[in-house]
Amino acid sequence: MDQEHEACAAALGVLSMSRSADALRAVLAAYQKHFTHEEQLLDTHLYADMSATSGTGFSAAGGQRRSHFADHKRLLVDIEKQLVIAQAGGSVPMQFVRQVAEDFEVHAKTYDDSYAEPLSRLMAGASS
Repeated sequence: MDQEHEACAAALGVLSMSRSADALRAVLAAYQKHFTHEEQLLDTHLYADMSATSGTGFSAAGGQRRSHFADHKRLLVDIEKQLVIAQAGGSVPMQFVRQVAEDFEVHAKTYDDSYAEPLSRLMAGASS
């Protein structure tokens, strides 16, 4: 997971320097790869029992899952919209570049930091 976060950060760094559609496309690809993998890990280990309890009342974990995965979608949609504009010509506005980097940092602090320890514990238990 750390390597995926580093790949996302590296892609953001290239975007910051070049502000090109290709660099934005690389950020999108890094995010898609990371988010897909992260969601699979979370559903396998942390949210494994969600299907058994879905729709049967309040679930803090279910709410966290929905909110977290919805934020993934939001981050991707924001980039996809800007990519359409950037492909039409011109560079990616610096304000957008800053916003994408800030959104990624806020996402990591809001969601990823909260599950890192429990997910690591569950994955370690699953491999022993």
